Amino acid sequence: MTASCPKCGFSESAVVSRSWQFDVGREVKSLNASSTNHGTRRFAYRDERKGWEADMLTARRVYGVTLAVGLRRVTLTRLYGRRCRPFDQDGLVGGCKKIVDAMVKSGMLSGDSPAQAEVHWAQERSPDYGLRVLIEELEQT
Repeated sequence: MTASCPKCGFSESAVVSRSWQFDVGREVKSLNASSTNHGTRRFAYRDERKGWEADMLTARRVYGVTLAVGLRRVTLTRLYGRRCRPFDQDGLVGGCKKIVDAMVKSGMLSGDSPAQAEVHWAQERSPDYGLRVLIEELEQT
């Protein structure tokens, strides 16, 4: 059995029992764009997370994503258009925090600890902006 990556937890030998993939047509914002938490923006994180949560609940129903029980691998791919640039790694990971939180609240992940979710991030140029979500349910060995 191949050991998992000590940095991200990815293991090529993990057995995927089932998977789901779908796109969400909501723009992923960088951590820099959503890090303000005072004044009129103090509820922005909560409001944006609730929007992502509604999208994830809809995706659960439409794509038949079951409630999470064990470990799942999630790959979040930011899709960005011709006039946009890729985020730096910190901005991408921080910007996706609210998405991971929404996935936990909607039941797609049982939690966001390393024992419950293996989360990976990517970016790719696309004609449309949005987010591609790949969820893989991993068998416990």
